[in-house]
Amino acid sequence: MTAITVPWAAAPGFALRAFANEAGKGLALLWRRRAITLTAIVLQGFLYLMIQLFIGGGHLVLQVLALTLPALFAYTVAGTAALQGSGGIAEEVNGARSNRCTCPPPGRPCWCSAGSPPLGWRG
Repeated sequence: MTAITVPWAAAPGFALRAFANEAGKGLALLWRRRAITLTAIVLQGFLYLMIQLFIGGGHLVLQVLALTLPALFAYTVAGTAALQGSGGIAEEVNGARSNRCTCPPPGRPCWCSAGSPPLGWRG
């Protein structure tokens, strides 16, 4: 049995550059949406305090605060990742469809929703 070797497709350091590029784009988007980001952080903190008051029977118990803070961080990261992931997929799907769709001049039928032109159609 022979093994098929796969040539090294990328130069060394490519993965680091790609990661840095994606991180830079994410931080740029975060900066553009800073008002929403700050509002979300404040609301997460308020939610955390309300849950702690509910658990503590109207009092903030410091031992419980210290133990449950990592759980709030995990909840926030997981929720953000899920929302960003689904939003990114939807953006790719909708963007790709609109890029491929070119409608004909007025008066001719548009076949964008069908995905391919009808037989004999010349554009």
